[in-house]
Amino acid sequence: MDWETFEELIRYILANFYDYAALETNHQIYMVIKPPVASNNRAEFVRKEIIDVIEKLRPGRKEINPHSPDWRPYLILQKRYVEGASINDLASFLSISSRQLRRDHHRALEALTILLWNRFFPDQQRSQSSEPDAGPEQMNFEVHLETLDPKEILNGVYDLLKKRFVDDLIPVEFRLHPESLQVSADRVILRQILIGVFNEISHTEGLVSLSIKTLLSPKEVGFEFRAVVKNQDETIFRDEENGLETLCSWCERINARLEDQDQPEINSISLYRTIWLQRIVQRVVLVVDDQEPTINLFRRYLSQTNWKLVGTNHADQVLALARQVQPQVITLDVMMPQVDGWELLQTLKLDEETHNIPVIICSAWADPDLALSLGAAAYLKKPITQKQFLDVLETVDHNL
Repeated sequence: MDWETFEELIRYILANFYDYAALETNHQIYMVIKPPVASNNRAEFVRKEIIDVIEKLRPGRKEINPHSPDWRPYLILQKRYVEGASINDLASFLSISSRQLRRDHHRALEALTILLWNRFFPDQQRSQSSEPDAGPEQMNFEVHLETLDPKEILNGVYDLLKKRFVDDLIPVEFRLHPESLQVSADRVILRQILIGVFNEISHTEGLVSLSIKTLLSPKEVGFEFRAVVKNQDETIFRDEENGLETLCSWCERINARLEDQDQPEINSISLYRTIWLQRIVQRVVLVVDDQEPTINLFRRYLSQTNWKLVGTNHADQVLALARQVQPQVITLDVMMPQVDGWELLQTLKLDEETHNIPVIICSAWADPDLALSLGAAAYLKKPITQKQFLDVLETVDHNL
């Protein structure tokens, strides 16, 4: 038997500690814990074996101290499984929060399982069929931060895992912000974090429903996962400690953070996981040029940035478009048919709705002094490189 299977078996025994029928009919238990041939009550024998090992976790001091961390593994197992204490009573007795109780419960279960393994498999090393430790992989993985649409990534991950929720008849509700959002993250790592959260939720016993919504702050975009579990008393504890630590570690690599919180409700509990990502507030530049290839060139320049390009090669549309879009910056070509860039610059500067928008003159004619005297914020001589274009955008935008 491998370690992972053994862990699941011990959790099954504890979950059915007073259900003798469940214990009697699980034949896998008795492949590990073997009662004497003459035993009339195999389930009772199993219970006594578990209780005996729990007692080994009791500190040597005679006086019980519920406020001491040294006592917590023993008290959690004794009160929870032997005495049948409720979650709320146990947290109150230990004077800790439900979140801290969950973590200490995980450690107590791990300690108990190790002792039981050593008792029943003294000569066998623990071998896991689970995935290898992610530490070295994280250290070797090169992070590539880029501008991403988080909702697109989320939908892609959900499509990958959707069958699991459909098969288990678990409804999933999405309440995503209608606005187009952008974040700074590594695509591969962000997908792995989302997969990890989905996996954790899907393995939660008693899962009734899952809802996902977008949270916004000036500097962050958050995805909140809310899983409703139907039985608070039995499902608050999940084998999650290592998983959460791994997810938090991946989040740190992309300057994100993971929050977890549990909220008791009537006959249920809501489990919250929120992934906060660094928000990129998209800036808009209105590019005015009668040459479509120039507009496309500038669009390529901005493809991996937080700038969004709105382009037009029709001079008569510029004022209306600037009023509508309210871009952070406007670039103007000078040599255009019918209306030249100088006239457009004057029109924009005289209009109440557009006069504060900085304008960059982009022209093959070298006349920066004229551009600045007419109210332009900067001048670029064509042909324009990507670095020149990005530098002047950032400089002008920073000076707003």
